[in-house]
Amino acid sequence: MLSGTIHKETLVKPLFLSALALAAILAVPAHAVTATDPTGDLLTSFGGDRLNSPFLDILSFSVEQQGADFLVSATMAGEIGGKGGAYVLGVDRGGGGARPRAFASIGQPNIIFDQAFVVRDNGDVLLSGVKKFTFSIVDDSLHHTGTFSGRLTGLQSTGFAPRDFQFSLWSQQPTIAGLARNADFAPENATIAGVPEPASWALMLMGFAATGALVRNARRRTRLATA
Repeated sequence: MLSGTIHKETLVKPLFLSALALAAILAVPAHAVTATDPTGDLLTSFGGDRLNSPFLDILSFSVEQQGADFLVSATMAGEIGGKGGAYVLGVDRGGGGARPRAFASIGQPNIIFDQAFVVRDNGDVLLSGVKKFTFSIVDDSLHHTGTFSGRLTGLQSTGFAPRDFQFSLWSQQPTIAGLARNADFAPENATIAGVPEPASWALMLMGFAATGALVRNARRRTRLATA
């Protein structure tokens, strides 16, 4: 039989490592990404008034995955409520080959999507194949910016895992016909996809490291106890 005094450090360290290990098991990385876009970069092919269309000038666009849902938001260079603009969110769920190079003729050949929906400046959402989307516009008259945000639910995969869905945002003036209605793309000529937050990855890595240390310590204590 072994006997003796159990030191405080003998208990504290395993408990600490166990807590980190548990955090690694429970931690589910949040997938979020934000793209910024320069001010005043409306397309030269845009058929509207480029100088007086700040509500179509995209400044930032973000997507955050929360379980099966996606939180999306965007900020324009001017107030968007009641201005007549429209904002299109394109999503490539893995079947983007069905709509490739839709905007190649206006210099945006890499905008690929297999699902899209339109957000109007009055809050209406026009979509197909999406079960539910809640949406709101917030006007900030002090800073002359307009932001819309909403929760997107019900996107079904056509090949990609949800965390790999890619999103593109572009603004339009619906009263203009053809491709000339498209004013700004964000990010330019590309898509953004949800990626693990650095803090979440750090937590998981710490937990996995702690798990390994806990196992090593347990084996060492077992060897000492049986020696």
